[in-house]
Amino acid sequence: MQHIASGSVILWELDDGDHFIFFDHDGAWPLPGGSDTTLAGWAAGIHPDDAAQVAQLRRQARQANRRFQLDYRVAGSDGQYRHIRETAAPRLRPGQPAGYAGAFTDISEQVRSRARLAWGEAEHRLLTQNVRDLIAYSDVDNIYQYVSPSHQEILGYRPEEMVGTNVFDYLHPADLAAMHEARGSDGADDRSAMYNMRVRHKEGHWVWLGINSRTLRDAGSGRSTGFVAVGRDITAQLEAQRELARREQQFRSLTSLSSDWYWETGADGRFRFLSDGIQSRLGLEPRQLLGTSMESCALDTSEPGFLACQSSMASRRPFRDAVFSVGLEGYPGVVRYIRISGEPVFEEGVFHGYRGATRDVTREVRNAKTLEHMATHDSLTGLCNRTLLETRLRQRARDRRANGLHAILFIDLDRFKQVNDTLGHKAGDLLLAEIARRLKQCVRPDDTVARLGGDEFVILADCGQDIAAASAIAGKLLVALNAPFVLGSHSIKPSASIGISICPQDGINPERLLQDADCALYRAKQDGRECFRFYHPDMRNPAQPGTHAVH
Repeated sequence: MQHIASGSVILWELDDGDHFIFFDHDGAWPLPGGSDTTLAGWAAGIHPDDAAQVAQLRRQARQANRRFQLDYRVAGSDGQYRHIRETAAPRLRPGQPAGYAGAFTDISEQVRSRARLAWGEAEHRLLTQNVRDLIAYSDVDNIYQYVSPSHQEILGYRPEEMVGTNVFDYLHPADLAAMHEARGSDGADDRSAMYNMRVRHKEGHWVWLGINSRTLRDAGSGRSTGFVAVGRDITAQLEAQRELARREQQFRSLTSLSSDWYWETGADGRFRFLSDGIQSRLGLEPRQLLGTSMESCALDTSEPGFLACQSSMASRRPFRDAVFSVGLEGYPGVVRYIRISGEPVFEEGVFHGYRGATRDVTREVRNAKTLEHMATHDSLTGLCNRTLLETRLRQRARDRRANGLHAILFIDLDRFKQVNDTLGHKAGDLLLAEIARRLKQCVRPDDTVARLGGDEFVILADCGQDIAAASAIAGKLLVALNAPFVLGSHSIKPSASIGISICPQDGINPERLLQDADCALYRAKQDGRECFRFYHPDMRNPAQPGTHAVH
């Protein structure tokens, strides 16, 4: 006997003395038994836990002179075990047995795949059976196919009660429009959709859920295969919010314009009265501002809130909730934000000035700015995210004052996965941050550098009137990303591939431009990586594999 390779098949024939008279092989795995060409030589390598059962089943089959199939582990002369499937049938001479003919098939990879699948299913069950969030999957007809056990705790239904029923049987009719608007009424939007809606409890009352849902699609055809949704009980949270809103409205009704401090101006627009609240809020004594104007306090007179306030005062109209930044005398560099409301004062038809109330909203404004930044920027690199990138793409497309070209460069690292697999995700994060820094160095301050996720980046660059500028930028990026990155004691050279689409040459729709750049990126990878390609409509030929989805 000689050798067998992983996944290969050995055909054999045994005489009635259990000697191999035919043994066809072409592999490289040392077989059991060495030079022993008997069935006993092969059996010597069978795993001890399998040997007795294999011998018994083989003996029973041969006594009955019938076909058999056995799965077991066998070790070669190198000591390594493989999973083998033995199939055999009796060879017959006229009227009497003449040994067996059969095959040894290496099924090691099949066994490993089944083990991985079983482990994945076990992990899935562990997750869905113990998480408190509601997890459900419904098909294209909105029929529940899977419902997590947590539904019984939150909604009172056992999973088996809901499986096979229609999703809409449990939803409050008044909330359906909001759900369709959030996720797209035709299910065309594959991105996560988030919305709040009421779901009927088994006992009849309504439970508010915060839901995150996604449309699932067949990878080949792109057709919808159903929806997966994750929900959380937010009833108590919404009730608390409603109670808070009610109390705030009650407070506003009682206090009207009495926010934090009062003020009055003369007809000339200069302060002639400020209440003591300004000292407790901003640390300024009222007398410090007497005789000054609102304009002298504003840090930036071009802010929309200040312009709205000044416009109203110039036309002697009331204004409410104008927000702008102010500076504090004696505290250079300190910026505070105020919300101001006022109304004109007339006596017998004669204008005498303004009076109003002001509140310090510095914390609110800064929190809002922080949340806005978090919503529009990538947390790891600080780059723009997809949302902000698409907003800027739309702005460029709408701006008819500049008739130039804009390049969308879709960048994908060629060997980033190797860094994560070999050095860990922390090293991968450091590499992404360094790549973001290099990308920004390659473009102008007015160009947009965005990270879409993973190792995918997009640059929106102004090319003037010359498309060659996009080639120059792409070449510069490839050089920058091809230079080694030093992470601790490791020097890494990931390299990149780039796909390019041009606005308005290839269109003005942001999603389509990104898809076009992604098609070009795929072509760059097909052409050997570490290069760039411009989008061409031929890349969307259905007969070619270059139309994969935008990541």
